[in-house]
Amino acid sequence: MIHSRQNYNGRVIDLLAVAALLAQAATLLEGSGLQEQGEVAAEVRKLLAPVEEQREAGVVPIPDEEPVFLLRAQDKTAATLVSQWAVWNEPEGVAPDLIQAAREHAVLMREWPKQKVAD
Repeated sequence: MIHSRQNYNGRVIDLLAVAALLAQAATLLEGSGLQEQGEVAAEVRKLLAPVEEQREAGVVPIPDEEPVFLLRAQDKTAATLVSQWAVWNEPEGVAPDLIQAAREHAVLMREWPKQKVAD
């Protein structure tokens, strides 16, 4: 994914995409025939289990070339924007659980103790 802020690229990542790379690495380690590497691969697979469940449920990674915009709770306008997203998208037919999640997240953002103008 491509963040609007260059300093977020490589920092804020899609775990599904990372998990795919780690799964490939684990497969290579398992195929090495070395017991230590097989043990490392087993540990990697344990770490990947929660992400693998999402993939199996049909969640797909964000494409590498897709632009994204991240709002942080410290941005004093972020909560309002997230709330407004819910208002705009509810009549569009967005799933009710996503609308509710956005509203709940906006509350958490409003309650964030340290807010400032975005930089």
